[in-house]
Amino acid sequence: MDELSRRAHRLSWGALEAAPETDYHWSIGDLRVWVRASGDEWLVAAGQDGGDEEGVEPVEAGRLEKPEELPWVRYIAGEDTRRLRLLPCMPDRAVVVGSDTRVNILPQSSGLFHVGVPVWVRVVIGKKEKTVLAEFPSLQLSNTWFGDPMSGELCYSLRSRARRALRELETSPHRAVCPVRVFNRSPRQVDFQKMCVHVERLRVYRSPTRLWTNEVRVEIIGEDQASQIAFSRKAPEIEQGCELLTGERIPTERGLLQKGVSILKSFTSM
Repeated sequence: MDELSRRAHRLSWGALEAAPETDYHWSIGDLRVWVRASGDEWLVAAGQDGGDEEGVEPVEAGRLEKPEELPWVRYIAGEDTRRLRLLPCMPDRAVVVGSDTRVNILPQSSGLFHVGVPVWVRVVIGKKEKTVLAEFPSLQLSNTWFGDPMSGELCYSLRSRARRALRELETSPHRAVCPVRVFNRSPRQVDFQKMCVHVERLRVYRSPTRLWTNEVRVEIIGEDQASQIAFSRKAPEIEQGCELLTGERIPTERGLLQKGVSILKSFTSM
């Protein structure tokens, strides 16, 4: 099995029927999750340890037992089910990403950027997979402030950089690729150094090789005007065979163009 196939094998995010009093373990990014079904309760424990081994297939405890100092959190479930699944979703706040080098977008030109966003992991139960027990970040990200002191907002800072070429992004079970297409409609060059993307408005899709989000389209009108932002309602067209896994945290009306300080602040350095 080649490396791409091996990584794709870890991307299934499949459901299971949990056996009673059996511990199941997942390793996703820096996150370690244990889940047990016990009577009318579900027990969940999670911690960050920065381990190197990762995968989204459940492994029965014994291979990696839960540390004693990591406590269980109990959830009393109102439904009689043993169906359990972990699903990827977007972080609960916007993310700020930069570029390795300064990029200038000429007037009336456009560019496609690929942003690798570490997913959050949602523990869900039930046949319809709508009952959420808990959510955990697959990677702990640093907080950052984006914008001016009065109208800015608290965001997460991404360690990775926006890439023009998809091949430059690492394929990983805990990162979703967000395509951001930028159109410069202004009469001047746009100097792109950092941008803030509100990923809580994005869905997560699974392709045969990686996780994706729907596309973000940004139109920069001018220096004195907010950028216009639109979120595609479809799976990204870059790769075929995408399946929707989770919806957006904050729904966006169909066909809505939003003017942007609340969604994408600017393309200038902070």
